[in-house]
Amino acid sequence: MPEQLLTYREAAERLNISERTLRRMIPDKIKPITLGSHTIRFRLSDLERLIATFNTDVEQN
Repeated sequence: MPEQLLTYREAAERLNISERTLRRMIPDKIKPITLGSHTIRFRLSDLERLIATFNTDVEQN
C-alpha cells in the first residue's frame, strides 16, 4: 500500500498549526517531497514522527 501524502493544508491541519508555521518548520523539522516543479507533499509517517517527538519533549519538561 503506498504511503499517504498530504498537502500543505492537510499537513498543517494534522499538526494543528497554520500553513505559514509549517512552511517555517520545513528547513529544520520536516522534509517535504517534491512532485513536479510546484507540487509539494508531506509523508503522513513523517508528521506522525514529528508529533511523537513533540509529545516526548512536552512529557520530559
